[in-house]
Amino acid sequence: MIFNVYIGIFAIEKGLSDQFDRLATSIASSGLFFAPLMLGWMQGRTLRRSVRLGFCMSALCFLRATLFSPWPRVSVVLLLIGAFYFILLDMCGVLAFLFSVKPSERSEMSAMFSTFRDLANIITPAVVWLVLLIAPLSAVFAAGARLSTAVRVCDLDAEL
Repeated sequence: MIFNVYIGIFAIEKGLSDQFDRLATSIASSGLFFAPLMLGWMQGRTLRRSVRLGFCMSALCFLRATLFSPWPRVSVVLLLIGAFYFILLDMCGVLAFLFSVKPSERSEMSAMFSTFRDLANIITPAVVWLVLLIAPLSAVFAAGARLSTAVRVCDLDAEL
């Protein structure tokens, strides 16, 4: 959500055209076409490793985008790369859901699964509002990076 909503505001605030914003959003959405390739990559690894990679790389990309915010085109490219890792995370979440729920229970559990997404759609604007009270817009991406690593997923262990 941070990418789709705040990339446009960031681009216009930094003097980029609104068409640049639309192009960036379209490129990020086109990452869904790479889902079969990502799935092929995931099948050769554990789900835990895929989740950790997704969280760590998206966090690194968003943090670097914050650091490179004086150069908005570089920041937007880093945010795009981070968005592709968010697609990987979304795939991991859906796979974990499908593996953990019996086919006969999927319709009942879908409501529970969508509750987590709804909660994220409530929490994200609240966190952004708090960040914008004390920091510039680019700090929103750093907050997103911090939220991605809140559960210490970037700890390296023997599995990685």
